[in-house]
Amino acid sequence: MQAVGILPYEQVHVVNLKNGRRWVTYALAGPEGVCTLNGAAAHNGEPGDELIVMAYRQEERFTGARVAFVTHDNRLRETVAYPAEEEVIHDPAAGS
Repeated sequence: MQAVGILPYEQVHVVNLKNGRRWVTYALAGPEGVCTLNGAAAHNGEPGDELIVMAYRQEERFTGARVAFVTHDNRLRETVAYPAEEEVIHDPAAGS
């Protein structure tokens, strides 16, 4: 969470690559290297399943995306920052 800026209790979308299930939940901070499905979400996967966790943030200016890649034992392998290709500023007065 820290490597890519996901905050505790922030809404996240989760995709299970093994069974194709997708759901919306929130992030809870836990011990480093531990990824656990809690509550009803626990029915969407099993230990060892590979997950994609996505968080979205609405900002005035798009600055890019940050992606964390982890090993099979959930240790951070690398982070990659994908900068915006061009500066995009949302202007409500422009109608788009």
